[in-house]
Amino acid sequence: MQKRIADFLEKMSVGFLVGAFFQGSWAAMFFSAVAIATSLHLTKRMEQ
Repeated sequence: MQKRIADFLEKMSVGFLVGAFFQGSWAAMFFSAVAIATSLHLTKRMEQ
């Protein structure tokens, strides 16, 4: 279940990052960076 959440977060945040890049929105870029870091942290914890 956690892996599915992490995968979803990753896809969503990548989409956010692309959208933020084209709009030049720093807040959205920051949010997506946090979401990517969170999903990476989740997947790292699950692999252990």
